[in-house]
Amino acid sequence: MALLFGLLIMVGALILTAILLWLSWKWSRPGASFFKLAFPSILPFLAIVIRIVQPLSVQSFPAIIWVGGWGAIALGILGRAIWLRPGEDPGPLSVRRRKRDIIFTTVVASILYTGWGTLSLIDTARMRQANVRHQHQEAENQAQRTAEWNAGRIVTQPGGLCYSPDGRTLARAGLEDLEIWDLTTGKRYHQFEGTARKSYTNLRFDRSGTHLAMNRKHEVEIYNIAQKSGPMTLLAGPETWHDHQNHLCFLDDQETLIVLSNGTAHAFHVDTGEPLPLRLPALQQSDIQAFAISMNHAWQATWSPGRKQIAAWKSGASTPAWVANPVEARNSPELQLSHDGHWLALTSAGGTLTVWNVETGIEQPLLSPKEGISVFRFTADGQQLVALQYGLSDSHAYIWNLVTGELAISHHLPIAAITGLVLDDRGGEFAANVLPSSNNEHHFLKPTIQRFDTATGAEHRGFSIPP
Repeated sequence: MALLFGLLIMVGALILTAILLWLSWKWSRPGASFFKLAFPSILPFLAIVIRIVQPLSVQSFPAIIWVGGWGAIALGILGRAIWLRPGEDPGPLSVRRRKRDIIFTTVVASILYTGWGTLSLIDTARMRQANVRHQHQEAENQAQRTAEWNAGRIVTQPGGLCYSPDGRTLARAGLEDLEIWDLTTGKRYHQFEGTARKSYTNLRFDRSGTHLAMNRKHEVEIYNIAQKSGPMTLLAGPETWHDHQNHLCFLDDQETLIVLSNGTAHAFHVDTGEPLPLRLPALQQSDIQAFAISMNHAWQATWSPGRKQIAAWKSGASTPAWVANPVEARNSPELQLSHDGHWLALTSAGGTLTVWNVETGIEQPLLSPKEGISVFRFTADGQQLVALQYGLSDSHAYIWNLVTGELAISHHLPIAAITGLVLDDRGGEFAANVLPSSNNEHHFLKPTIQRFDTATGAEHRGFSIPP
């Protein structure tokens, strides 16, 4: 099909050239008007049109061919017209005048065409130099990707990060795409392209790692990672919605995604996007800005900014088991229940952590850091709380013993210039986009995704299949 289309274009161009040549020759007879005599001379400048409609990857050589070919034709036709033009003084004087006119016209036209051809050649040379630089850049980028992969890192654009529950997959959400990376091989499993330029927040995997939900500005989208399909818009509000107003949580045994938006909870089927009835009394309350559900669904917790209240609910109960107030929390607070449902934690005002015993409602004192907490997770056994604090001048990892409330581990983060800091579901590993050093002469090198052990700060490496 492409070959046939190319042949049709070539035949059409030849027919058009033949028609223009015939008209030029016909109009150059003695006594022709100025327009008809000047017609062939303007044809070379149609190369400008060719350059405009051609793709940027096409060189200007076809335009130079057009200029040279039609330049020669135009000079021949114009010279013929001048020579055949009747003069007032037949004889040697008229012949000398005609020769002078032809030579003058030829010199002027040649200067014009040579100038255009020179500019086109310069442009071609610049494009070739740019292509050479681009090839060198791609070669260095490929070398960087290979070297970083050998170091157990992923090279890609920065974006929001999210681990799958089993820790084997990492999602990276950018403004225009979503990548899914297999951390056992270091290879990109899939890429969803063509998404609109919208900010992203609240990335969430379901427990099986087959669905991923996120906020895209004022919309909630869900992707089916297993079937490589998406996105499907579940909820779209007015443009005035803010990202931090939406909180997401999967109920895996019911194939349901719960979306909390503007204090109201909504439930949707993860595969069809159909709205579902919400059967959790805890989430039917008004003025809820954050909620959490334990893995076994035995407990739910809610945060109400209007009442400045934390409430813990047993599954199916119409009233909370206990409440704590007044509790100050930062904007867009993080509220989490431990895997066994025994502990509840909230990022309080100033970024400090407040922890409660879910069974008793008693607050567990922690030695809070001086700076605000960026992200936190409970360990799988529910005995520890892992938190990361990232700042421009000082960044730390903290691990508290929840039984004693003592700080078990504290160390500096071994990285700087990072974005997208995220902990895995069990707090054993964290990942971040690490930006290239500003002192690096290869400023075009892409950032890398690096992963670290929260307890030691050592970088995790170990891909086994080449990228």
